[in-house]
Order: sequence, then structure tokens, then C-alpha cells
Amino acid sequence: MNQLQQLIKESFKTSLRRYDAWTDPDGIVHEESLTTLEPYCEDMEELSAKCGLSKSQLYRKLANPSSKFSPGELQELHKQLHWKEHQHPFEDEVTISIEETKKIITEVRRNDALEKQNVKLKNPFESEEMKTFLETIRKRSEEFEQISSRIKRQDDTIQRLLALLEKQQTVIDKLSADRDEEAA
Repeated sequence: MNQLQQLIKESFKTSLRRYDAWTDPDGIVHEESLTTLEPYCEDMEELSAKCGLSKSQLYRKLANPSSKFSPGELQELHKQLHWKEHQHPFEDEVTISIEETKKIITEVRRNDALEKQNVKLKNPFESEEMKTFLETIRKRSEEFEQISSRIKRQDDTIQRLLALLEKQQTVIDKLSADRDEEAA
């Protein structure tokens, strides 16, 4: 699914718009509110009808980045893609130019061309240098695991020696206390 198809798909979702509390020039306080905004078209069928195409024709045009959209189709796609930005409560003006939609279509075409070109290029993971590099990383990873294992064993040994030393110190303290009692 290309970027244009993804954007069209997302544009069918309803949206919530929150309006902060405000006071108009007459001094009337308007409370904070939450409004559900409906999309320009509810689904692909409605959008294709507004474009004057069948649903399958619109799907094919959206899927094929090299296809050309008529000015009317482009206008309908623009309204669908940017319906959230065009809904203002007190003014009826277009806030996003149709050039933004043209840029999206151009970007999809460019990405498709680059993708086709990259498919033709050789996979870099198949080169001998990359295989050697990955083998070196694997060997280093194994060495690191061995070193980590040795360090853990040494740490366990140190902990046991510290525990033994603590026990010896307890015995020495007890013997010293017993000797002091006998001397006194």
C-alpha cells in the first residue's frame, strides 16, 4: 500500500475536535465543547462516486502512481485528504492549497520509481565483503559471550570467597573474645 492509499484510508475515520471555552464580543461565555467531525466521504464507494469513477477504477488509480488524475478527481481527492483542516466553525475558507495534494502524488510517484530502481540493484547483503563482515560480527559475539561467562564465574567465586572470609572473621572474633575471657 503506497502513501497515497494509506492517507486516503486514514481520511475515512471520523475525528473529534475540542473547542476551548471562550467569550464572544457580546460577553457571552461559551463552554468548552467536544465535537465529532464526519469525513468528507465515508468510504471509497462515496469518494469514487464523487470522482466520477467506479470503485475499482479509483483503487487502480491510487495503486498506480503513474496514473494521471483529472482536475475534478484531484479536487475530490484533495477535499478527502484535507477535510479536517477545511472545517472551521466560523469561516469558510480553504486553508490548504491543492498543491499539497499534488506534492503527495508526486512523492508517491518518486518513491515508486526509486523502489523499482532499488529492486534492480544488487542486494548488498549478498556481497563477499558483507558476508565477511557478518561472520566477523558473529565470531566477536561468541567471544563476548565467552568473556561474559568467565566474568560471571569469577564474580560468583569472589562472592563465595567474601562469604568465607566473613565466616572466618566471625570465628576469629569469637576465639579472641573467648581468649580475653580466659585471661581475665
